Amino acid sequence: MNQKQITYFLSVYETRSMKKTAEHFFVSPQGISRVIKDMENELGTELFLRSRQQEGLLPTHAAEMLLPHFQNILHEYELIGRQDFLSQPGKYFLEVLVTGGAFGFLGKDFLPSFLLSVPWIQLNFSETVDTMAVHALLQKRIELALLTGPVETKRFRSTRLFQLSHVFVLHKDHPLAQRQALSLHDLDRQDIILRGRERSFYEMYQNRLLQEGVNANILLETNIKDAMLEFVERNMAIGILFSDEARQIKNPELRILSFDDPMKKSDVYLVELKDHPLSKAARAFKRFILDWCK
Repeated sequence: MNQKQITYFLSVYETRSMKKTAEHFFVSPQGISRVIKDMENELGTELFLRSRQQEGLLPTHAAEMLLPHFQNILHEYELIGRQDFLSQPGKYFLEVLVTGGAFGFLGKDFLPSFLLSVPWIQLNFSETVDTMAVHALLQKRIELALLTGPVETKRFRSTRLFQLSHVFVLHKDHPLAQRQALSLHDLDRQDIILRGRERSFYEMYQNRLLQEGVNANILLETNIKDAMLEFVERNMAIGILFSDEARQIKNPELRILSFDDPMKKSDVYLVELKDHPLSKAARAFKRFILDWCK
């Protein structure tokens, strides 16, 4: 697997089209098709299917599972190729990984304010899935991550930052769309879309559905909000999002319903390794985000 293959895969996933990917990279559609076929042969599984119900290609479950890993690998390629921070005297590079809907809660002013307040840090603030962030912490590739709880206490030290609410997103023509709120039992016999199983979000819902005996059909597991909304916009499923993500939805055809359940909130923590002292840059980021979230 190489950088070019991963780049083409991510483009096909985003555009749902080999033709559009080929036009973007100035290559032939046959060339893109050959690259995807080589990846499928190497991985031993299909990555995209042609859908009769909708235009374009449909990512398989394998593609959905591989997506966050490929995004992370490509991100690492970009970091290696962009070592400009090494040539800036007095600049410290800091990477912080974020999961869940933390970006929406922190707001658009968070990053500009941080960079203005701490100009000697070059910050790479990236969204990923829980397992990738935890792995990066354990490998000591990063010092800090924002994770949804619960957080393991044996190896990690965590500080609670804020709380995120869960909401449902439905098409306006869905039979449940006229309600003010939904409970977990309202999902019985409904098609739903959950965050990918590499997020704690997924495990939490899976366990509660089983405990409550709710027979919901999990139509799709995805880490991409737009992929979820694509199904909701076709009135094919109920999506579950964080409220801060839902507030960014502008489509008048969709309805946002609150969640009438004790598990409707998730705590977000700033997480670090217990046995690994923070660098100067990491300590500065920690002070800033704790003040920001007060």
